[in-house]
Amino acid sequence: MNCYFGTTLLFYTNGIEVRNFINDTLATGLAPTQLSGDWTDRGYGIVQGVLILPLPGFDTLFYIFHVDADWAPHGDVWVQNLFCTKVDMSANNGQGVILEKNTSVIYDTLAYGRIVATRHANGRDWWIIIPQFDSNQYYTILFTPNGIENIQTIEMGEPILTGGFQSSFSPNGKKYARIDIKYTGESEHKVTLYDFDRCTGAFTNFNSFTFTDWAFGGGGLAFSENSRFLYVTSWFNVYQFDLNASNIEATMIKVA
Repeated sequence: MNCYFGTTLLFYTNGIEVRNFINDTLATGLAPTQLSGDWTDRGYGIVQGVLILPLPGFDTLFYIFHVDADWAPHGDVWVQNLFCTKVDMSANNGQGVILEKNTSVIYDTLAYGRIVATRHANGRDWWIIIPQFDSNQYYTILFTPNGIENIQTIEMGEPILTGGFQSSFSPNGKKYARIDIKYTGESEHKVTLYDFDRCTGAFTNFNSFTFTDWAFGGGGLAFSENSRFLYVTSWFNVYQFDLNASNIEATMIKVA
């Protein structure tokens, strides 16, 4: 993930190393498990496994929120724990320094990646959301000028068997969506939707539906600019859903 000020690159990370705009290494060992050592050369290939936010009210202080991954007992990879690393880009003549590295934020097995954020209703702070693994629980983090100010665990809807891929907030911050894909021939795409309260960080109005299409190595989702439509991808197709409809699933049309 890259961090920009306007159009100027400040620093970037592959989930294991942090480098600044002149490609100098600011930190290594961003994730402490054996898997990070195995993947040092190529970085973590975890979709939405890193999120960079400026500390509210500050232009040169940044928090990197990042997950770790390790080998699961059955030989697969699972995501364990959320960390933060603090960067000061005003130091070292503007080339940056790491203030803290691998500070523990959440100690738990988490859904694969899916670190997303939306603005608080006050226009200054942030809400950061990350789901628990194979669960209907979500961690909600309030990020303020004081840093991480509050972490809540919210339980909403039915348990979701994590199938990887993406989560997203609508541009207006009022909707949260996730896509989970299970591979069973033609793959089952499970779309989950919630309303989100940007004042309290609460989820309401759980809605979930599935459709089948080929997925293979990919799938994702995105909201329209006006927050009305949700677009979900399979391997070959893009589908549109109208979020203003009373039956969202029934509005599914293929648009590409």
